[in-house]
Amino acid sequence: TSSIVVAWGFLGTGSVRVFDSVNTTGCSGFSLPLVVTVTDKPTAIISGANSLCADAITNYGTIPAANKFYMWGALGGTVISGQGTSMATISWDVPGTGYVYLYDSLLGSSCAAYAVKEVAVNPNPTAIFTTSQSMGAVTFTPSEPNLQCKWYFGDGDSSTQYSPTHSYASNGTYTVTLLAKTLKGCGNTTSTDVNMTTVSISKYIASGRISFTAYPNPFIGSSTISLTTTETQEIGLDIYDMSGRLISTLAEPKVTAAGTHEYPFVSGDYNASSGIYLVRLKVGDQYQYLKLVEIGK
Repeated sequence: TSSIVVAWGFLGTGSVRVFDSVNTTGCSGFSLPLVVTVTDKPTAIISGANSLCADAITNYGTIPAANKFYMWGALGGTVISGQGTSMATISWDVPGTGYVYLYDSLLGSSCAAYAVKEVAVNPNPTAIFTTSQSMGAVTFTPSEPNLQCKWYFGDGDSSTQYSPTHSYASNGTYTVTLLAKTLKGCGNTTSTDVNMTTVSISKYIASGRISFTAYPNPFIGSSTISLTTTETQEIGLDIYDMSGRLISTLAEPKVTAAGTHEYPFVSGDYNASSGIYLVRLKVGDQYQYLKLVEIGK
């Protein structure tokens, strides 16, 4: 025939010659040799991560060689650098299944190979959480299940529980930060201001922020109410008898500076029904009571 198929089983240089003859005359001749260069076919192997998180930027590579041209593509991602080289950088934007494509060709020839790599693009958590507070404690609950959590409560304390309950020493605004991570290792961070309003006076007292005493107690005739606070806040002080009747306001609710403040109480100035009194301390919208006993009433 006028054409043949040649299988080349080695690398290097080979040649092809044609013997052409005329059957009726017996005339024949050999062609000049056609020199053929046999080169190694590209392999188009893609290396790189096959599972990652959305918004990740990742490198993918192949075996580098001279006289090669590499064309990269991505479905579900964007090739941001490395086009034409043996390593490309791809940004992944959308969770789901993505693909990396490579066309590996030898310059100056028709030798080429094609490869595809499937990539799982895992979603990041939202790290959104809700709060519920009561009696100076706040319970924090993430909006997504199965998260590994690291909490920073804004007062120097932290926790690794999924849904922790944290107690604050005083009312105020605290910036709470959640570092959340999924089982696939994808993470996110959010911060939210929590306005703490349910810390009772007893917590102030327990933490040493307020000292509230009377001396002497029991007393004869008179006693002194001593109040020490470590911070400026609104404070009021009243005395009731055991029937619940207000018999004296020692201090109208007002902003009181940090320090020690003393308020004398003389029982003879009031017509109390018994020798037992309740001193009511008001701090903000919280109350604390102290029993005051007069001897011989």
